[in-house]
Amino acid sequence: MDGDGHRERLTAWRELLRGAREHREGRETVWSLSPDRAGALADLVAAERSCCAFLDLRVEDGGPHVLLRVGLRAGRRPAPGGGAEEAARLLGALA
Repeated sequence: MDGDGHRERLTAWRELLRGAREHREGRETVWSLSPDRAGALADLVAAERSCCAFLDLRVEDGGPHVLLRVGLRAGRRPAPGGGAEEAARLLGALA
């Protein structure tokens, strides 16, 4: 992904996660979002899955909320210092 596309996607993630609750469960970060954000969440998760195979991203129904579980796939990590690492940190995969 080019630099502009990467910045746009990070901005979209920041906007989506603004106001979301975040907590750790083991090696994962779990984000709790309102259901009205489910469509935007699905779009961003699909985009990340297509470019960042090291991320383990799962969307679940959490009752009154939509949950995003973020972790790293076993034995996989983003390249240090790059845009992929920045995205992984933003999502909590490298917490």
